[in-house]
Amino acid sequence: MRQESFLKAMTRLEQFVGTPGENRDDLHAWVSRIAVNASIDMLRKRRDGKLFSLEEPNGAGDETLGSNVTAREDNPEQRCARREMRTLMAQAITQLAPDLRQACLLRDVLQYSTQEVAERLGISAMAVRLRLFRAHRRLREKLSVARQPAKQLQARSAAPRLARRGEERKRESIPLAAFAECACGD
Repeated sequence: MRQESFLKAMTRLEQFVGTPGENRDDLHAWVSRIAVNASIDMLRKRRDGKLFSLEEPNGAGDETLGSNVTAREDNPEQRCARREMRTLMAQAITQLAPDLRQACLLRDVLQYSTQEVAERLGISAMAVRLRLFRAHRRLREKLSVARQPAKQLQARSAAPRLARRGEERKRESIPLAAFAECACGD
């Protein structure tokens, strides 16, 4: 509403300035009157039902006024789940050994190539891949435990560790794409 009022005032400024002898102190009153008239016009349009809906088709075809407006593709629940996963991921990364954490952050979060990570850390590319393998395995273990309800955690702590490892790998694996989301926020 305010923008429309100022736009009208700017386009019709010559009407106010063009009349010689008129008091220029009345500019405030003139712009205020334009705003009042624009508000009255808006209320009339609402009353007469001339406002347009973004959901209703606007003529030919099924296209609506709102169909050209981009919307977020994810819902609030997905954003919250992603935020929670990033928090868990960040906590798990901070618990890694320093050498594994460095390799993981450089390669997965900052997206350096394996060769660049090797050069920065002063180790071979094979050593970088080995550190990444170990880091990813530990992160998968920590995150799979963190994502389970408390009752399942208690029941699982009684099971033998070797059998549990094989089942975890088959049942649930955390995608490496989750590492890329670790640095960004909503």
